[in-house]
Amino acid sequence: MHLVCLDDFRPLASNLSNITTEVLGFFSLIVSYTKAAKRAPRAEGPKHSIPIMPRTDLGTMYKHFVEPRIRTQLTGNPDSLYNMVRELARNNTDGSAGEDQNFNIDNTTLKWATWDKQRGPVPSGTWPEQVKCLENGELPIKIWLRELQNNHIDLMTLMDKMLRTGQLGGLGSRMEMLLTTSETVRHPVVSSTQAPIWEFRDIDSVNVNKIAQMLKEWEATIISMHLA
Repeated sequence: MHLVCLDDFRPLASNLSNITTEVLGFFSLIVSYTKAAKRAPRAEGPKHSIPIMPRTDLGTMYKHFVEPRIRTQLTGNPDSLYNMVRELARNNTDGSAGEDQNFNIDNTTLKWATWDKQRGPVPSGTWPEQVKCLENGELPIKIWLRELQNNHIDLMTLMDKMLRTGQLGGLGSRMEMLLTTSETVRHPVVSSTQAPIWEFRDIDSVNVNKIAQMLKEWEATIISMHLA
């Protein structure tokens, strides 16, 4: 995973107070998929390229949590989001300059196995480059981010649905409510704050005798994330 830090936004945002943890998390995910695309196996698609998988689609996340915070940075340019990600991807995870300064996403694509012609003609119509993307099994980062910015459509979710299992962003716009506590209510209760749904991948295997204890620890970890 590539973690985008607040300092990474200093050259990009005029008001850092608008850069919330939700914004940082969103861009961390986008940059992580972008960098992992260079090495991700085509047959597996982007799903296995990083250890956390969004079940809520990124178009919903962008619309609810990101766009209202970075609207002044979009400047009427349909590729403003892409330009921001291109700059953020050049930083190392710790925010320092280094080998990632030479990283360029201009020709980077998310990859899947190509369209199986036995399924029939390649479907078209959702976005202009759809037929070419499905035939090649490749989604250019620039096209992905352009559709996110301008139409709130997550093409990674659509491509995964058409070419693989459809688990990436497979729950669409569905989100969950965070747990919270207060001075009067000490145990966690459901709040009115929405949050995207995630799936954590590559969790270590567990001995059958330790399953109960591990489930308690995982639950405690998830609750602590909600309350953070």
